[in-house]
Amino acid sequence: MADIEIFPEVMEAHVFRAELVKGNGRITPKPADWDALLSGLKSELTLKERTVDGYIFDPIEISGRMLLGVHKPLSIDFMTKIDDESQDVGNYLSENTDSTIRFAFSSLVMFSDIDHVFAMARGSRESPHHTAVAKFFRSFIHTPDKYRWVVEPYMAPDQIHELEKAKGLKKFQSSFTTPRTLTDMKEGQNGIMTFAQQVANSVGVELKFDLKVQIAKGHSSSNATRALLDLFNRDRRELTRPDSRAKAQAVLPGGLEEELNLVMHNMAFSFELPMLSDEQKNFTQLGQGLLDGREELNNELRQGSE
Repeated sequence: MADIEIFPEVMEAHVFRAELVKGNGRITPKPADWDALLSGLKSELTLKERTVDGYIFDPIEISGRMLLGVHKPLSIDFMTKIDDESQDVGNYLSENTDSTIRFAFSSLVMFSDIDHVFAMARGSRESPHHTAVAKFFRSFIHTPDKYRWVVEPYMAPDQIHELEKAKGLKKFQSSFTTPRTLTDMKEGQNGIMTFAQQVANSVGVELKFDLKVQIAKGHSSSNATRALLDLFNRDRRELTRPDSRAKAQAVLPGGLEEELNLVMHNMAFSFELPMLSDEQKNFTQLGQGLLDGREELNNELRQGSE
């Protein structure tokens, strides 16, 4: 019998920064020894003492490094139980609540080497957000007098300068609204924004466009990618406004292809969740996959701070 190939699942982690705020000013604390700090919290405080507003903060060691688990226990109110054998669906009875075992929606936090910047991977849509990590800082990390902790998305710079050396584009995407973005459009200009304005004029109201333009499979050539780059550059200013979420797949010298974020954006990265079998995915696998992206995250943060 042939072996069944198991493909890894791709997950996403978003990057955040914790800062101390006082009035209109803010400071970024020096990097902490997170392995020591989290180990200390784990050994010195009980689970109950590490619970804030219903969130349980539980440091966990994976591959020799400490991560922070953030858990939101499930409420059993109105829950049901499903018996596949009998085909019955019924109340989750109170007799089941006497157990010391609870279930929770969970997220994992991996601290970087840069300031108080961290990556957070959520196990599901119901898992805790970065707002829960703000509670962790306010409860367990030293706060100077009259300061308060805030946790916000870490903003990565745009890569629009990379277009200057691009030989072409295979695809690009942008979101924009007409006619607001066309107030300074030159008469006789021809391109995507002209077409969008014509559509808006025919409808008679302001329209929002979520645009994605891509060379069809099997039709890519140096002439086609160059022409698509020229089309984009014709309306580059409008297509790369701060709220456009503009991206492009550029063809760089040597034939290298790279996806470029053309506006400042919330930093995030993808990682593979190793699947060793068809068994249920577990929390430790999530942490290992997150750690696999740590070195690359640190390098990107260092480059951004230079």
